[in-house]
Amino acid sequence: MQFIYPIGFLALASILLPIIIHLWKVKQGKTLKIGSIAFLGESSNRSSKSFKITDWLLLAIRCLLLILIAFLLAQPFINEKILAQNDKGWVLINQNNLKEVYKQEQKTIDSLLEAGFELHDFNLGFKALVLSDTVQVQSPDLSNQALLKQLNTILPAGFKVYLFANNQINQTGESPVKTALNIIFKPITGLDSITEKVIDAYTTNQDSMRILVLKTDPNQSEYEVISLTNENKNIDLKIENGSSFVKTKSQSNWVKVIEETVKISIYNPKNDAYNYLNAALTSIRDYTQKKIIWQKIEKGEQYQTETDILFWLADEEIPKNLKLKNGSKLFSYQIGKEEIINSVLVENQSNLKSDLFKRIAYKNGGGLTVWEDGFGEPLLTLSKDEKVNQFNFFSRFDPQWTNLVWEADFAQVLLPVILAAPENIKNYGFEVDSLDKRVWDKNQRFYEQTTSKQAGINTLSQKSVSNWFWLSAFLLLFVESVLSYQKRKN
Repeated sequence: MQFIYPIGFLALASILLPIIIHLWKVKQGKTLKIGSIAFLGESSNRSSKSFKITDWLLLAIRCLLLILIAFLLAQPFINEKILAQNDKGWVLINQNNLKEVYKQEQKTIDSLLEAGFELHDFNLGFKALVLSDTVQVQSPDLSNQALLKQLNTILPAGFKVYLFANNQINQTGESPVKTALNIIFKPITGLDSITEKVIDAYTTNQDSMRILVLKTDPNQSEYEVISLTNENKNIDLKIENGSSFVKTKSQSNWVKVIEETVKISIYNPKNDAYNYLNAALTSIRDYTQKKIIWQKIEKGEQYQTETDILFWLADEEIPKNLKLKNGSKLFSYQIGKEEIINSVLVENQSNLKSDLFKRIAYKNGGGLTVWEDGFGEPLLTLSKDEKVNQFNFFSRFDPQWTNLVWEADFAQVLLPVILAAPENIKNYGFEVDSLDKRVWDKNQRFYEQTTSKQAGINTLSQKSVSNWFWLSAFLLLFVESVLSYQKRKN
């Protein structure tokens, strides 16, 4: 038996508590009535104390109960051999999808099982299945990549695996995982191919309500601005504490309707990017009808306390005494070594790919990748602290650096930067969303085949035995309750 969290055994120190309680117990004396105290001798000044345990069975049960709790905290498991006796291979399907997948791929699955392949659950533990295992079960929310990494450790290199799984990006991640297994991937598609979710909601200058909706399907994701009317049957509206909230029918979280005006400041001393950004902001304002105002500023102007978004488009360090209000955004050029490249600027959410001619060498500073180049290097990153949401741009809004500024979709890719509420930035597609229906290209895979011996030769699976400890703990608790009740009754 092994343990996932051995530190849980620190709880064994709690055994001292019942021992101390049993030793500390004071027994009440009895009063003896006598006729006269005349013949009693003088009382002695000596006294004695005795620490004696009388309820040994009750003490043992309580100590054992605490020991079981410590074992449960340590999460015990045993290694179980799960590799088949033959070397044909496995068929992997998530148990919750088995019924649907079998309907789509019955002929293929039947032929594999007849050939000697074993059917296993594509989930933690990879337990063996039979075709009748169609009961829906709760399981950890693990990505296909995470499961494939675990599979690498329990199956030998070259082992043949037929994998029936979802090929959506939100299930696989955006970068492939290496594997030495012989995987034959069979992508499955869900029944619901189009999903909508509210990204932002706000009031316009005419006091009407506008909603920014992200529509996603297996091919792409795009934004659409709609007005809230009675005809929008897919939009729910609620009013709580004087504020309005909206969401789509398939969406779990409510989005607050923003009424404030967005104030933008642009610092561009060379004046080489202002016209491009001004045109993009004009397009965003006209398209969304959101309350947006902006101004070009000089370095010494007092803009710190009022600005919602500051574009620092200059090849100079940001002043250390720069103070922006809480929740604001700072979009700044990064300073470093210039690199001449022949690549593209990729904005994954809109599938935009603009030509990229020059960039600043990327230095790993953490943060979330928003845009990247054709080699997968971050081009725009987002990092957040308690006050400011920092966008770090490793290029320039300049035709000599990228033709993004000439693209009609320039305003489209700036939508998340301009409109996202600070607390909802991640919902704009900067992180892969659970409702995102985009899938990998048919020629792409979420894994990378390798000939290295990366896959392990240990064919053991971790099987939890916590259930037995829980059962023993409940039985001991019942016995302890009965004994305690009998003692109080006596």
